[in-house]
Amino acid sequence: MSLHRSKKRTIGRAYILMILSPPLSLLSSIRSMTLDQKRWLLIIAGTLMGSTFLFGDIGDGTRHYERVATTYVGMTFYQFFEIIGRLIMLKSAQVPGVNDDIYIHTISFVAGGIFQHPPLFWTIVSFIYSYFYINSLFKIYELYPRINYSFLFVYLFAIFLLLKSFEGIQFVRTWTGFWILFYGILQYQTSKKNKYLFFVFLIPPLIHIGFLVLALPAWLLIFVNTNLNYIKYSIIALFAISFIIPVNYVPLLDLISFTETGDSKIGSYYREGVGNRQILRLQRIGTRNFYAAFHSAGLTSFLILVISATMIVSGRYFKKFNSTESKLFSIGLLMQSFSNITPFLYAVSNRTAGIAIIFLLAAVSLNIKRSHYGIKNSNLNGFEITILTLCAICLSYFFLYRFAVIIQWLSAYFFFFPAIPILFEDANMTVREFLGPVFEPIFR
Repeated sequence: MSLHRSKKRTIGRAYILMILSPPLSLLSSIRSMTLDQKRWLLIIAGTLMGSTFLFGDIGDGTRHYERVATTYVGMTFYQFFEIIGRLIMLKSAQVPGVNDDIYIHTISFVAGGIFQHPPLFWTIVSFIYSYFYINSLFKIYELYPRINYSFLFVYLFAIFLLLKSFEGIQFVRTWTGFWILFYGILQYQTSKKNKYLFFVFLIPPLIHIGFLVLALPAWLLIFVNTNLNYIKYSIIALFAISFIIPVNYVPLLDLISFTETGDSKIGSYYREGVGNRQILRLQRIGTRNFYAAFHSAGLTSFLILVISATMIVSGRYFKKFNSTESKLFSIGLLMQSFSNITPFLYAVSNRTAGIAIIFLLAAVSLNIKRSHYGIKNSNLNGFEITILTLCAICLSYFFLYRFAVIIQWLSAYFFFFPAIPILFEDANMTVREFLGPVFEPIFR
């Protein structure tokens, strides 16, 4: 009984300390907690981190947040449900300043209409994002727990969890919807419980209507046995063809534009005549540091695709991927194929390319993790180790890039008294602003 009370006191202290200093709470308590307690502590830490982020004009979150103060403060329940009815019918809200997605419309009303406190918008967004992001990471950990992890797995998994980490909160809809989709696929694939299909098919489009398009490759494969070699060969063929075959996109645009909502969205997604996106990226990186230049030029995605191609060429994808790894890897290949054939929908192509590399790296990381689980004939061969190690070395710049991004947005108050910027928004400052001259010459 005394041991039980001691654990409860430890948990209580951890949550109290979390309010005062999330990093100190994690460092002092997380090792003594159960897996589920660690999960919730990290979710709360992520919520506080996202609530205090200073994103500036990056992403579309700032625009949505400003609408909370200008449009949603003072909105009545009648107005809220009237707009919900229009959105459910895939019609535009037809109210200036009102968001045309059910998810943002709802949380904007909760923060501005019910609580009359616009900063609460970021707290709600951060909690939902953190819940599915952290649970996705924990699910990958739980698949093969308590084993002797290799350095290569730890390295690649670190890149995986940083590819779209808490900074995805700023984009509000896209990456929240993605982590819900990823979580649902991973849970359904490992448990076969139908309740998780709710997170695969229903929730992502409610978060962002664009997932009616973005999730198509995942939806096509969710019930397909991707362990069958002829399915894998078909996916690889589509993947290869997608790099060279032009697509007649006019019928697809007509289909998407059929509804009022689709017609309004297509203008923001459609960009006719977009050529080589790398050229557009390279034009923007002249004054950046080398790590930002490499990432903006697409080197991160390229190296992950090289790692993925190694899994195919070596035959590992066919012989040594289990059903979960095959599912994630196959979805990643089909996502990349979809990205390749939709350059005319720049936003769709760009987002599906980002989603593809996360699926691919998740599958590779899981397979490498399992290869050290003592399973016969599952270890990496010399060719695979050589290519993966070279790619890992080349990806070392990525950690500098992510660090530079984090200090640009992370609030200095996250380390001590994170409630201050939530309650008093004007008092907030980033780590970069706080440290000033120390980091400015390095991470400008």
